Parts: sequence; C-alpha cells; structure tokens
Amino acid sequence: MIAMKVSVETALVLAMAVLGAFGTITHNIVTHAPLPVGAEPSVVEMGRVPSGTVAQGTFRLVNRSDHAVRLVSTRTSCGCTATNPPKTLNPGASADIPVTMATAGRAGTVEQTISVVLEGYPDRPLSIPVRVTVDGTEPKPVAEDGTCKAP
Repeated sequence: MIAMKVSVETALVLAMAVLGAFGTITHNIVTHAPLPVGAEPSVVEMGRVPSGTVAQGTFRLVNRSDHAVRLVSTRTSCGCTATNPPKTLNPGASADIPVTMATAGRAGTVEQTISVVLEGYPDRPLSIPVRVTVDGTEPKPVAEDGTCKAP
C-alpha cells in the first residue's frame, strides 16, 4: 500500500511537471509568433496643422490570419489622442479606423501611440505611432481682467 501511494504521488508530480512544461512551450510559441493583426500604414502621419486644432488621420487594421481575432482593448498614450476600432476582425478582413489628436498647447512634432490588445496576446499589444507637426503656438495666456499675462 505504501509503495502504491508513493507511485501515485510520483505520477502526479511527473504529470504536473509535464503539463507545466507544455504550458511554458505553448506560451513561448504564442508570444513569439507574429501578431495576426497588423496596421497599414505602420505609422499614422497626420501632416501639419495649426496649433489648437484637431488633427485627423486614418489607419487600416488587417487580420492576416485564418480565424476571427477579438480586440480586447485599445489604449492611447495621451488623452489628446482618440480612436474606436471594431471589437472583432474576421479572417482576412480589414477596417479603416479614424484617429484624432487634439493639438491645444502643443507645438512642433508630436508623437503619441495607439496600443491595441488582441485576445491571446495580452503582453504584446499592436503599437501604432501617430505623428503630427503643429505650427505656431497657442495664444498667450489671458488674465482674468482680459490682459495678456507676462511670459
């Protein structure tokens, strides 16, 4: 009976080790495989806009796989940038995604990032840089009495 108990315990430990190794192998395969969805273009160039305006651009999400891919979440690196992609992309499908960036208080080249998290790839978001060149500067701050504040 003791020998049988030891054998069962040994079998359980071995089974857990094998399953753990399989999980690690599977995780490594998934995390090193190319993402099934890509962005075209890879960088959204919004051109030149006057300071204080809202720049607009578009990118295309393309599902390059043979299965539907669910988009779990979309984050932007700044609240000034917004987008709203679909929740699912069918196999081989694509979707044109509008993106906006508010330029108030900004000047020069501004770059933000859109991160799209795909189901099955929680640690590898698809990152899409968004760039705009902002001309000029914002008007000088105005005091409560309506006069311009000194710089």
